[in-house]
Amino acid sequence: MFVFVVPFKGRACCSDWSVASELCTNAIASMLATPSAIRVILVCSEPPDDLPSDPRLIVKKVFPPTPRTPEEMMVDKGFKIRVGLTIAREFAPTWLMRADADDRVSRKLVSFVEEQTPQGAWYAEVGWMHRIGSSYVIKQRDFHTQCGTSCITYVLASQIPLTIDEPLDESNLFNQPHHTLVDFLKNCGVPTRPIPFPTTLYVTDSGENHSGPWLTAPPSRRIRIRHILNTRPLTRSLREEFGLAP
Repeated sequence: MFVFVVPFKGRACCSDWSVASELCTNAIASMLATPSAIRVILVCSEPPDDLPSDPRLIVKKVFPPTPRTPEEMMVDKGFKIRVGLTIAREFAPTWLMRADADDRVSRKLVSFVEEQTPQGAWYAEVGWMHRIGSSYVIKQRDFHTQCGTSCITYVLASQIPLTIDEPLDESNLFNQPHHTLVDFLKNCGVPTRPIPFPTTLYVTDSGENHSGPWLTAPPSRRIRIRHILNTRPLTRSLREEFGLAP
């Protein structure tokens, strides 16, 4: 089994609900593009519009306080992930991926992971950055330190919280932020390997994520040059792989 856990912010936290809703719907559709018997667990206060009709999609509604600050938004996201994990527990042992609600995943990802020995973790060392509306993508290394949709771990039920109130100590992998998770797993002796192809298309500059306008205004000349050298056309095959409209 392969399980995605996807937290989605509430309407009150969106600059434009229609944009946020479309991003989430497309992200979920990319996860469901595989024919495998997966589960996608979407945790939200209000589902996005036009969600795919698929028995593998589980929508869990929760109603935490509306966050007002960036810090509170991260708390809200963490709460929704915890809720999603408690639902994922019934499918364990399983491959589990925490995924952001605006990223697209490769339709090759699930089949690749399901062919591996069920242990350890896999991570996206390389991924694509895509400015919304652009005809280009940027290949990004150390991708797992920049994007939350980047690490898959094989977990037992005993490793997943039974309830949202169950305390998790600092050594629990679900307490680790995405940018340090791979180092944490390696330091714990967990077999952790890079996936040999870009698994995720990180959608930026939508106005609905925290990536900001860095693709249009990189912070340094060195990074700007690196972006130019790693820019690729958004080809038909990439569009099909990540579920982007032609």
